[in-house]
Amino acid sequence: MELMDVLNLMKQTDKESFVGALNLWYDKWEQFLKERTINETTHKSFYTHKN
Repeated sequence: MELMDVLNLMKQTDKESFVGALNLWYDKWEQFLKERTINETTHKSFYTHKN
């Protein structure tokens, strides 16, 4: 289930169902969202997928 589908549930369901669907979406994408890249020049890391 993609994020827009989850957001559309907000209009049609109760809080518990929405939060459950949002948590499932987050569990699916958590590793992707947390990916970091290291700048080889400064040796600092930044989020790979900013938006």
